[in-house]
Amino acid sequence: MPADSTPTLLGLEDLLPAELAERLRTLSPGIAWALESFVVSFGAEVSQLDADAREAFARLTLGYGENLDQFMQLAHEGLDPQQAQERARKVALLRRLDLFGPLNAFDLGRIASAFQPVTFAQGEVLAEQGQEGEAVYFLERGRMGIVVDGNQVAIRGEGALFGETSVVTGEPVNATLKAVTRCEALRISREDFVQHVLGLPELVPRIARIGFLRLEEATQRLSEVLGHMPDALLKIDREGIITGDISSKCFTYLGQEVLTGKRFSAVLFKDHPELQAAWDDAFPLLWEQPERYQQEDFAIPREVDFALPGDGLRHYEVNVVPCFRRGAQEGFDVAISDVTERKRVEEERARMQRALQRRRRKFILFRLGGQRFGLEIERVREIIVRPTVTRLPNAPAFLRGFFNLRGHIVPALDLYELLRLDKPVADERGCIFIVELERDGKTLAVGLLTDDVDEILDVDEANITPAAELALHLSRLDFLYGIALSDDGERLLLDVDRLISHEQHDALAVLQSQEA
Repeated sequence: MPADSTPTLLGLEDLLPAELAERLRTLSPGIAWALESFVVSFGAEVSQLDADAREAFARLTLGYGENLDQFMQLAHEGLDPQQAQERARKVALLRRLDLFGPLNAFDLGRIASAFQPVTFAQGEVLAEQGQEGEAVYFLERGRMGIVVDGNQVAIRGEGALFGETSVVTGEPVNATLKAVTRCEALRISREDFVQHVLGLPELVPRIARIGFLRLEEATQRLSEVLGHMPDALLKIDREGIITGDISSKCFTYLGQEVLTGKRFSAVLFKDHPELQAAWDDAFPLLWEQPERYQQEDFAIPREVDFALPGDGLRHYEVNVVPCFRRGAQEGFDVAISDVTERKRVEEERARMQRALQRRRRKFILFRLGGQRFGLEIERVREIIVRPTVTRLPNAPAFLRGFFNLRGHIVPALDLYELLRLDKPVADERGCIFIVELERDGKTLAVGLLTDDVDEILDVDEANITPAAELALHLSRLDFLYGIALSDDGERLLLDVDRLISHEQHDALAVLQSQEA
């Protein structure tokens, strides 16, 4: 990149107000000089830097004073050698976690500084089931027991992370943490975790994925246990009368001492008259066509909530299998499975997902003419200033041309054409956003031409009006995710994957492969 193409916004005086920039030079000229040298030289060296360096620079330039202030706080910490060694040790430990592994040294150093060492004696409780989560723990040494409803269900060892799910969702802790042996751990408070960890948008989906994997693991363990336990089995005749008790669990599940001779539907659906009526209507059809039970649309109840005295509400699944004797059907075997715990895990997963969806979201804003638009910051891979675009003859209007991105040919898309906006007379583009479009399992890297980078918008999901609510009043809203309401006006938030049609996506993919 030629030296004269370095944008003026990369100077230190453009990152900070003039008064603050001058004060910085006065108070700490050495650091100010180092920062300014780094910022100015970055434009010429960007193609030679690794991903961590580019990301750190993006945080400095796009985050303006906030991130620069954090950078300066780290620079002025004045750690003595022992403190510096301790933070380096914590950074090395945290980097072993999948959650923090991809972070650059700048962000991971801030997080490591917020973790404080704590010690727990054998038998000491870190968190109580049902109570609000106050902190997140990283176990350095020892063994920690996970207790649910008074039963120890698992033991975790060194390198385990505890408590992040409760902090993210705001839900009570779903298990008690109790030290099996003497434990040494690192602790970060709820407030610091929200500020330093959840403040990084790239970590939120990783936290969600870790939480879901833990729930799926619990579901799998539960399924394996249930798979080795016999269901409550009983026999019914063609009239639906119980003729035999095959498993003692029938009495436990149904809360009855005698079942033989009773109508099955009246026992199982005693609190649900509508389900009992549906069973009595559909069951006779199974006698002539038992295979109909396998049809998903066959109107026979397969699930029921059953209230047991002293045991609360249980959830059962019902499976009916025809049984034969000497080639003739003599009745049905009915299996009743208690799936209450599985339902609880599924509901917990759903609650966690709803809680994550209510979290704040970050968008990077840019200008087109006199309007401001936004893209979700996680979808923007990088930003290039004043790119050189090679035009294509006879190309569609939305395709401005191609440019070379470190050896890869990337199409440059004209957002004025895609969004049907009036173009300015000068038609000079200042920035290009590199994003990946996803359609039908296919991914295509493209560049979106914009006038300028504006700011980062941190907005609550509740303050975003979905595009679907505007569909009755406007046309062609498929490219719009929603409208964000903020103190200084509204912002149109774009849906990256719907900026172009299927046909345009496929055509670009073909052109890109030919250019390559």
